[in-house]
Amino acid sequence: MEAGQLRLCQTCTATLQGETFINERSDQYAVGDKHPRFNRVHHDNYISLTQSKDASCWICSLLWAKHTPPPSSGENRVGETSAHHDLRSFSRVDAYDGIDVYFHVRCTCKAEFDLHVSVSQATHANQGLDASYLVLQGCDEKRPSILGLSQDLSVIHSWIATCEASHEHCDTTTQARDPGFLPTRLIDVKDVKLGKARLRSRDDVQVREDGKYPPYWTLSHRWGDPESILQLREATEGHFQEGISLEELSRTFRDAVLLVHRLGYRYIWIDSLCVFQDSFADWQAEAGAMVDVYRHSFCNILAAGSSYDPSTTGLFTERTLSPRLLHPFTTDVSIVKIVTETQKETMPGPWTLSNESAWADEIESAPISKRGWVVQERFLATRVLHFTRNQIYWECLERSHSATEPTHDLSTGRRGRSKATAYKTSRIGLARTRAELDAAPAGQPPPWSEDSHHPNPASSSFHAHWGPIVGIYANCALTKESDRFPAMSGIAKAFQQVSGDVYLAGLWKRLLWTDLPWQSLASAGVPACRSSEAYAPSWSWASVVGGDVRLGIAHTKFGSLPTRLIRLVEARVVPEPPAAGGDVTGMLRSAELDVECMMYYYRWDGGRRRLEVFEDEARTEVFFWQTGDDDGGGTLDLHLDTSELVAQFAAAGQIDGVCVPVSGAYHGYGGGKNEYLVLEHESGSRFRRIGLLRAGEIGKWIQGWSESRSSVITLV
Repeated sequence: MEAGQLRLCQTCTATLQGETFINERSDQYAVGDKHPRFNRVHHDNYISLTQSKDASCWICSLLWAKHTPPPSSGENRVGETSAHHDLRSFSRVDAYDGIDVYFHVRCTCKAEFDLHVSVSQATHANQGLDASYLVLQGCDEKRPSILGLSQDLSVIHSWIATCEASHEHCDTTTQARDPGFLPTRLIDVKDVKLGKARLRSRDDVQVREDGKYPPYWTLSHRWGDPESILQLREATEGHFQEGISLEELSRTFRDAVLLVHRLGYRYIWIDSLCVFQDSFADWQAEAGAMVDVYRHSFCNILAAGSSYDPSTTGLFTERTLSPRLLHPFTTDVSIVKIVTETQKETMPGPWTLSNESAWADEIESAPISKRGWVVQERFLATRVLHFTRNQIYWECLERSHSATEPTHDLSTGRRGRSKATAYKTSRIGLARTRAELDAAPAGQPPPWSEDSHHPNPASSSFHAHWGPIVGIYANCALTKESDRFPAMSGIAKAFQQVSGDVYLAGLWKRLLWTDLPWQSLASAGVPACRSSEAYAPSWSWASVVGGDVRLGIAHTKFGSLPTRLIRLVEARVVPEPPAAGGDVTGMLRSAELDVECMMYYYRWDGGRRRLEVFEDEARTEVFFWQTGDDDGGGTLDLHLDTSELVAQFAAAGQIDGVCVPVSGAYHGYGGGKNEYLVLEHESGSRFRRIGLLRAGEIGKWIQGWSESRSSVITLV
């Protein structure tokens, strides 16, 4: 074997062949409460992993690339590191629907991490494909080390051509665009060969012969230090119109301008160059138009790689990984499936190994993917071109590709299993819902009604597309917390235009009883607080910063929607600034809900970690109780919204409050479960949400509405 040629080391080979299997379940490694456990030993120290990496093991090289050892002042970095930090890696082989190998690395100097490798039988076809990579698997690396050169441009052209010619959903979305829409301002890249880019207003852009505006691109980027990037201001508008020197632009902006020009397009929209940064009125107007800016964009460039260091890096950067590690790897090693302690099944090769963690590592884990505004931009854009630290990825409504395997669809996985992102599945689901509504016979009532106890499944399907996107957005960061509603205004408008539903500060009117019981993981130790910089009502998930907030629709045992146990009387949502016809998807001044509900009363005993729920305000008739200790009660299923509330309940001797059931779901055998809003009394009939409670068992769950218990309160 040539020096430097990729291979599998003895440790990885032994792992795959079952030689390191851990028989005792108690000795197997569990990551939290996740199952199944890692049941095979891999490396047990730094030196072992480093030696395998240095010997060009394909798997260990990928693991090492994900692990950045701490800096060392000495020459013997490995020896010093291994002496001060413990490292162990584990693995497991799943061979149920195909073969997947999962590696988990635990280290004292870095957060734990995983690597997922899919294994498929190497057919003649993909053996031939792998043969084209032999140079890359050897020591002569021919692929350019810089992203964005002619080879990559050719691949991008092919992706665009295929998408325009054969993607039904992408084409339908494109055709549905308003031909008369164009952003207020754009950057003209026509003269980049002269070293200039110019700001153009909509009136400066000529309409084509077909009556449509020319296509334009958009850019999603991480700002970094705002003072270090060029910005449109009243004082710089004239200069921008005369021509911006490319040397004035940050590397990401300059590379984006060059890319659009080299691909044969003329216009690009970049927020800091096209929106006045010193005019709140212009910023607010343009923020409200984001739904159209990104939805009408021909393609969005997402600068994932440069988001690690926006001040010094751009799109066209040198890869951080060796190009040969970007490709699948072929090996003749046999893989052993452990059937029982005494029975093993040997599966001979050759096998093709693929890094299934690449997309998550390169895109989803990049700093830019943790930014709130980018969630909206990525959701709205029909096509996204991801520039990561190691390669270029394509993501449209129907396909996902990488530049190293330009024709392989990443969204279907190696064995046909869907791996499409929530961004695209939600967009396609929304488009299908719109198509179903458009195809309905004239005069047919909507698939949901205001007073229906159980709306048509189309309604819950619509909200099922909403939940995953908001779940991603709710856990992203914003430079300004005041942007919490504006930064997802475009997403809300896209859904609203399909459903015609009423948007209520991050929730929807028609399924309010399934939207209200969102959950924060503050009680599980995830830091969370109420936003102090921006207004959001306590009943909205947007009021919590952090907490790994979860949104989901509860269902009965048989998949239907739960029974509604709360009724909306009136919603008062006031935009900021308050004005008739104002944008209620943007900044808010206030938001209140008058709801008719059934009041229950709780008492928290901090000393015993016991929660009792009563049917009467005097707290004499116990309906049910839960405890954090194993003393015969129901398991405590209380989820407080913030870390401050968790600390308050932990320290308190006794807390009295109100809880109201919002839904009831039958779970079989006469039992069911309710979701309660845990409330804190503010004044009069006004209450503030502080948490979520789940409870229910046979004879101790609320199945339907009771007029005798009805009260009207205001949630603030």
